[in-house]
Amino acid sequence: MYKHIKKSYSAMYRHRTNFVLENIESQENILILGARDSFVKSIVEYTDNKLNYYLVDKHPPVFKKLNFTYSFSDLNECIPFSDNLFDCIISDQLIEHLSRPDSLLKEIKRVGKKDCTIIIGSENLSAWHNIIALIFTLHPFSDHYSENIRVGNPFSIHHKKVIDDPYMRHFKVPTIRALKELLEYYNYKIVKIKGFGHLLPFGTLYDKYHSIQFVIVSKLKKDISKVE
Repeated sequence: MYKHIKKSYSAMYRHRTNFVLENIESQENILILGARDSFVKSIVEYTDNKLNYYLVDKHPPVFKKLNFTYSFSDLNECIPFSDNLFDCIISDQLIEHLSRPDSLLKEIKRVGKKDCTIIIGSENLSAWHNIIALIFTLHPFSDHYSENIRVGNPFSIHHKKVIDDPYMRHFKVPTIRALKELLEYYNYKIVKIKGFGHLLPFGTLYDKYHSIQFVIVSKLKKDISKVE
């Protein structure tokens, strides 16, 4: 059972990563927030290592190039770069780990250029497996109630396991509708929404709002003289 779940998640990760790569639009630089090594490597290879790569994460990446700029920052507070700098900003599987998603979106708006491509991926709170868990009085699979231990759902493969790294806790898992509306509130223009992984066969083709994970591609529309 565990091997089947692991295989399914590996396929979902691969499809989601490919979708992110296909939507990269940049002639100069990319900002990657939450810089997992395998994910960064995929971006670098896809763009032929021709851009300047700016990485923000809790740990410096092992995969390094001369054209990398790494910074540590609490992304609940700030992105440590100047205004109107980036052509493309990617935040994959990060926003659900933050306690202040509004702060992140304001900071992205500040550091991104006008018409910057924004790619944000997340777990989906309204996925069918989370809804079914709630119906049977279990805690949603995607949400972490405790700061220290995974509790509330004995069907989770992580049930009662200690959370060693506080950055790995899910603080605020969005639904697709919630994140879409929040992006629109901050004047992001939604370009694409795609779901990944589903309880039903081929479910992402007709029911993205109940997918396990999702990615929203948007464009940054702003008056560069008035950054909030």
